[in-house]
Amino acid sequence: MKDAIILAHNYTRPEIQDMADFVGDSLELARKIGSFDEELIIFAGVDFMAEADAILYPEKKIVHPVPASRCPMAADITEIEVKKS
Repeated sequence: MKDAIILAHNYTRPEIQDMADFVGDSLELARKIGSFDEELIIFAGVDFMAEADAILYPEKKIVHPVPASRCPMAADITEIEVKKS
Protein backbone atom coordinates (compact mmCIF):
# COMPACT_ATOMS: atom_id res chain seq x y z
CA MET A 1 0.00 0.00 0.00
CA LYS A 2 1.24 3.48 -0.87
CA ASP A 3 1.26 6.28 1.67
CA ALA A 4 -0.74 8.65 -0.53
CA ILE A 5 -3.02 8.79 -3.55
CA ILE A 6 -2.75 11.55 -6.14
CA LEU A 7 -6.00 12.68 -7.76
CA ALA A 8 -6.11 15.09 -10.71
CA HIS A 9 -9.09 16.83 -12.21
CA ASN A 10 -9.46 16.16 -15.93
CA TYR A 11 -8.66 19.78 -16.79
CA THR A 12 -5.22 19.73 -15.17
CA ARG A 13 -2.13 19.73 -17.39
CA PRO A 14 -1.21 16.40 -19.01
CA GLU A 15 2.03 16.10 -17.02
CA ILE A 16 0.02 16.34 -13.77
CA GLN A 17 -2.47 13.75 -15.03
CA ASP A 18 0.44 11.44 -15.92
CA MET A 19 1.59 11.46 -12.28
CA ALA A 20 -1.89 10.95 -10.86
CA ASP A 21 -3.26 7.65 -9.65
CA PHE A 22 -6.72 8.67 -10.83
CA VAL A 23 -8.01 11.38 -13.20
CA GLY A 24 -11.65 12.39 -13.41
CA ASP A 25 -14.27 15.10 -13.07
CA SER A 26 -15.33 16.61 -9.74
CA LEU A 27 -17.98 14.01 -8.95
CA GLU A 28 -15.81 11.04 -9.98
CA LEU A 29 -12.94 12.26 -7.80
CA ALA A 30 -15.17 12.84 -4.77
CA ARG A 31 -16.65 9.35 -5.08
CA LYS A 32 -13.27 7.73 -5.66
CA ILE A 33 -11.77 9.04 -2.41
CA GLY A 34 -14.06 6.80 -0.36
CA SER A 35 -12.66 3.70 -2.06
CA PHE A 36 -9.04 4.34 -1.08
CA ASP A 37 -7.47 2.89 2.06
CA GLU A 38 -4.82 5.60 2.09
CA GLU A 39 -5.44 8.43 4.51
CA LEU A 40 -3.44 11.03 2.56
CA ILE A 41 -5.03 12.35 -0.63
CA ILE A 42 -3.15 14.83 -2.81
CA PHE A 43 -5.75 16.68 -4.82
CA ALA A 44 -4.77 18.50 -8.02
CA GLY A 45 -7.82 20.62 -8.74
CA VAL A 46 -9.44 23.83 -7.60
CA ASP A 47 -9.63 24.78 -3.95
CA PHE A 48 -13.36 24.33 -3.38
CA MET A 49 -13.20 20.72 -4.61
CA ALA A 50 -10.45 19.87 -2.13
CA GLU A 51 -12.35 21.67 0.64
CA ALA A 52 -15.57 19.79 -0.17
CA ASP A 53 -13.75 16.46 -0.14
CA ALA A 54 -12.20 17.28 3.23
CA ILE A 55 -15.73 17.80 4.58
CA LEU A 56 -17.05 14.60 2.96
CA TYR A 57 -14.13 12.51 4.21
CA PRO A 58 -12.99 13.90 7.59
CA GLU A 59 -10.98 10.73 8.26
CA LYS A 60 -8.74 11.53 5.28
CA LYS A 61 -6.09 14.20 5.05
CA ILE A 62 -6.77 16.13 1.84
CA VAL A 63 -3.79 18.14 0.60
CA HIS A 64 -4.29 20.80 -2.06
CA PRO A 65 -0.78 21.48 -3.42
CA VAL A 66 -1.59 24.78 -5.18
CA PRO A 67 -3.87 26.85 -2.92
CA ALA A 68 -3.98 29.60 -5.55
CA SER A 69 -5.90 27.23 -7.88
CA ARG A 70 -9.29 28.82 -7.64
CA CYS A 71 -12.43 28.48 -9.72
CA PRO A 72 -13.47 31.88 -11.11
CA MET A 73 -17.14 30.86 -11.22
CA ALA A 74 -17.13 29.69 -7.59
CA ALA A 75 -15.35 32.87 -6.53
CA ASP A 76 -17.92 34.97 -8.38
CA ILE A 77 -20.91 34.08 -6.22
CA THR A 78 -21.48 35.74 -2.87
CA GLU A 79 -22.83 34.25 0.34
CA ILE A 80 -25.97 36.37 -0.06
CA GLU A 81 -26.60 34.97 -3.54
CA VAL A 82 -26.19 31.40 -2.26
CA LYS A 83 -28.69 32.02 0.54
CA LYS A 84 -31.20 33.50 -1.94
CA SER A 85 -31.17 30.41 -4.15
